[in-house]
Amino acid sequence: MKLRTLFWLSVITGCLLGPIVQGQSVNVNGHYDPTTDTGYTVTETVGWYNGHRGHNSAYGDGQLDLGDDTNWASSTWNQTTIRHGVVDDSFFLYIEAPLAAKGMEWSADAENNIADYWKYVLGGQLLHDDEGKTNSLDFANATGSEKLEFLDGTASIDGKGKVTRGIAFTADFPGGVDTKWGLKDSADSIAYIIAAGLGTDKESNNPNVAMAFEFEFALVYKDEILETLQNGVVFHLSPEKVPEPSSALLLSVASIGMLLRRKR
Repeated sequence: MKLRTLFWLSVITGCLLGPIVQGQSVNVNGHYDPTTDTGYTVTETVGWYNGHRGHNSAYGDGQLDLGDDTNWASSTWNQTTIRHGVVDDSFFLYIEAPLAAKGMEWSADAENNIADYWKYVLGGQLLHDDEGKTNSLDFANATGSEKLEFLDGTASIDGKGKVTRGIAFTADFPGGVDTKWGLKDSADSIAYIIAAGLGTDKESNNPNVAMAFEFEFALVYKDEILETLQNGVVFHLSPEKVPEPSSALLLSVASIGMLLRRKR
């Protein structure tokens, strides 16, 4: 075989094998970095509501007042971003609360250190139905209620008309993550902030880092997990930020649009 032919064969082989050698990866640390988390190949949205006194949340309650109808469509709720992908025998999943609802900020002197402190104050007043309620936003208050739940698509109504939704999976950091679906690893963005040196358990001024949850599951459960997510997720956020007026308008328009599309 001629040297020129061998040369081009080696070039073609290198091009074909290059992506395999480089591979894709995900670092489960509670934060999405597009430069390193190349294993996340799919980005989509799922419906969510705030389960911490959700009926007073600025982001809706997932139509909790259902009367005799225990069905719901999470596609009509406010939406949040999820990313997922496969690397080797693992299924990776990243779910973030919208920045408009929760950023990684806390400080013992929040009133003077955090620019949008008023958003948290108003959010707390709404959640607790108390205009005198203020949020200190120290570490415990800013991060103490963060929890994520996957809904299982079922609901029950008690004698007083209160709706209770079935939960398929719960992640309550630190240390309270269900060992389900072959869970291999998990992290939230609070751990990321501290591990990366971007904040401490006393103060963090990271309004552009979203509250997020990240998981590594056994690949065999991928389809079951994705199907479950179609039922929607519940964030327990306290305090939550109220959205800017423009953001609130966009959320309302989006919800109306999805409702109209559903009725057609």
